[in-house]
Amino acid sequence: MQGQITPVLLSGGTGSRLWPLSRQSCPKPFLALEDDTQPAMLSTLNRIACYDALNAPITLAHQQHRFLVAEHLRRNGLEKTDIMLEPVGRGTAPAIIAAALHAVTQDADALLWILPVDHAWEMSHASLTKDLSLAAEAASAGQLVCFGVKPTRPATSYGYLHCGEVYGEGAFRVQSFVEKPSLACAEEYVANDDYLWNSGMFLFHAHTLLDEVRHWQPAMFSACQQAYQKHQRDQDFIWLEDEAYATCAHDSIDYAVMEQTQRAVVVPLSGRWSDLGTWDQLWELADKDQAQNVLHGQTVAEGTAGCYIRSEGPVIATYGVSDLIVVATQDAVLVADKREAEQVKSLVERLGATYPDRL
Repeated sequence: MQGQITPVLLSGGTGSRLWPLSRQSCPKPFLALEDDTQPAMLSTLNRIACYDALNAPITLAHQQHRFLVAEHLRRNGLEKTDIMLEPVGRGTAPAIIAAALHAVTQDADALLWILPVDHAWEMSHASLTKDLSLAAEAASAGQLVCFGVKPTRPATSYGYLHCGEVYGEGAFRVQSFVEKPSLACAEEYVANDDYLWNSGMFLFHAHTLLDEVRHWQPAMFSACQQAYQKHQRDQDFIWLEDEAYATCAHDSIDYAVMEQTQRAVVVPLSGRWSDLGTWDQLWELADKDQAQNVLHGQTVAEGTAGCYIRSEGPVIATYGVSDLIVVATQDAVLVADKREAEQVKSLVERLGATYPDRL
């Protein structure tokens, strides 16, 4: 029997590659990054609001962000939904396992639609409805469904799915996962129709996922089960038990389960998608001036080309530069080569040792 779809909203990411705008106190999901009009989490909620045949969402968040999450849900008319709170970040795998354990207590046949709330995606309603239907059919038959996106460039910061044999209409077996390939490999994948970007969105039956976790990650399953069984409830907040959850290994659902299972199936999505993970990705998505600059806030750019320049505080003026990222807040400034946007994460790790109050 096919159950209703329960969205599982993942809002626990820190977005350290988007420092200095993304901070521990207000990370990436709660920032207006794509169009400067609404935070990424609200954009995700708006995208799924038109699907009536959905259970109420389960939202995963860090404990310190509980009021931010509750406010964003309230602004979307979702005052009474379950918000599951992690005492520490442990990656997407433990978060999704905890959500699945909770989902089966609400709907034994629940299909979980895993949605990172800090991604940008734009697909027609008709197309996504069709793709969800295909994925739900496969998930009801015991498959773990990934949603893939046709690559538009040789991105080395994304994971890739190698499509194997056909699985029903519009779906394929996943032959292999390739995480963050070299540029040469990424260029080969873009030229090959058998490779798709891994969007980080999934759909599977909650019980199927839990069965696979028990098989492939028994220690993680046990820790998550203890953390959920000992949870405390405070209105809409579900507080996972600290000690048990902290024993979970830090891992993504991709590594912990999807790369191990024999049940992985991919449904290709049509449309635009980005994980909004780095400043250069935001530059690619945004409208640009004649010199291919993206300018936000109080900025003046002369003799400047191909730059992403954003001020949340002081005036930024540039002259005679190209292909830079320049982002200023009230207390920090980032200047980086746009081609090295991935390295902002390592820079932030170094900053933590000297300026922890800036993270």
